[in-house]
Amino acid sequence: MRFWKVGPKREGEILARTGGGNQIGYSPDSRFLFVDEWYRHRVTLWDLGTKTLAQTLPGKDIRYSPDGKILTLIRETNLVIFQTSTMRPVGTVSGTAPLSGGTCISPDGKLLALRREGRPLIVDLEQRREITTLASDSSEGSSLLFTPDSKTLVVADSKDGAIGLWNPRSGQPVGSLGDNQVPVGALALSPDGLILAIASKTTIQLWNLATRTVLENSTLKGNTGNIGALAFSPDGKTLAAGSFDGPIKLWNIPARQEVGSLKAHLSSVWGVAFSPDGRSLASTSYDYTVRLWKAPTFQEIETAQQDR
Repeated sequence: MRFWKVGPKREGEILARTGGGNQIGYSPDSRFLFVDEWYRHRVTLWDLGTKTLAQTLPGKDIRYSPDGKILTLIRETNLVIFQTSTMRPVGTVSGTAPLSGGTCISPDGKLLALRREGRPLIVDLEQRREITTLASDSSEGSSLLFTPDSKTLVVADSKDGAIGLWNPRSGQPVGSLGDNQVPVGALALSPDGLILAIASKTTIQLWNLATRTVLENSTLKGNTGNIGALAFSPDGKTLAAGSFDGPIKLWNIPARQEVGSLKAHLSSVWGVAFSPDGRSLASTSYDYTVRLWKAPTFQEIETAQQDR
């Protein structure tokens, strides 16, 4: 991984190298950045204070618990749970069929949702056991996310666009959102849980999740390529959208206006994530770079160049 110090067009030293990744995210304290290197079947954790590699773990789909005390990742048919203070495994939830990802952890840290053979699977992290499989005929690429109260799981199908709302403990459906009928590329929920952003092809639509209705002036059009990554800023005011043609669009949600376009990536953007402290935005791309942008100005502050 090469880090570039971005000032007046000056390059910094090459600190390390790693493979490309299709997912990216931060630890809850914003100290670490993870890159999910799917084609190498590993995850790398980077210390953002020292810009050094902190850990390499075999597996995929890493997620931190909200309190940062544990992290989880998938290894074939198993969900492995690590204690972050020691980075040693403390538990495993074993299955009989491969787990395909889409992992998300509930805000209360008690439940985890992921996919097995296309269907969402719910795991109790406290008891470290499976509790239910949702009877959702979603595709392997379906998106999953919990509401802030941890009582509802949103399941969006990447093929037919169906968006269902489920009780994650009972495994029962509790509602749905409209009749989308357009493949869903990405989902994001505002930190207060009120606004659900749904990306379909090159368009983003904003929904009021409480009333299950489309918000006024809610259609955001600016990306020219299909959108595959969305992320809200911690204050809920900015939405970042990464697309297959490279640029990352920035939207002011209260004003419903595009406020920026980050064009440094040379290929499809796979993932975007805001740091929990709101100070930076990270992005990863098929151009084998991970880029860090300083919020709220979004001046590029680092580039990680990845080996192909």
